[in-house]
Amino acid sequence: MGIVVFTARRSFMPEHADGQEVALEVDFQDAIRRPDVHKYTHRASDGKMETLFERLDILWELELAPVSGDRDARVREFLDSTASGEAFQIWIYGNEAAPITVKRKDSGYGKQPFTRTDRAETDSFVMRMTVLEQ
Repeated sequence: MGIVVFTARRSFMPEHADGQEVALEVDFQDAIRRPDVHKYTHRASDGKMETLFERLDILWELELAPVSGDRDARVREFLDSTASGEAFQIWIYGNEAAPITVKRKDSGYGKQPFTRTDRAETDSFVMRMTVLEQ
């Protein structure tokens, strides 16, 4: 079970206020660490190559386990509160010595139906997002 700590900004739960720090337990179904290398390669007319390294970004593709009802609303508060690039902390496995500080890199989280029950409060959804380590 992972943990995220974020500042509530949008889609508030009744017990939360704007600017309040919130800790939320989440279950990551998938967490893929993906290095993103930014480099430029130049080739001279004689065939020699020169590579200019700019930076290495670490991206995480995260998929949350299916949620429904109140849990869906809590996860939606987290995702909406971090949508415009607010930094937050994440413990992917829940037992790391220190959290990873990240910012959302996606242009909106994906919310896909997992189980349909014909009732909004019991339908479950899987949500995906991409984050960038700071």
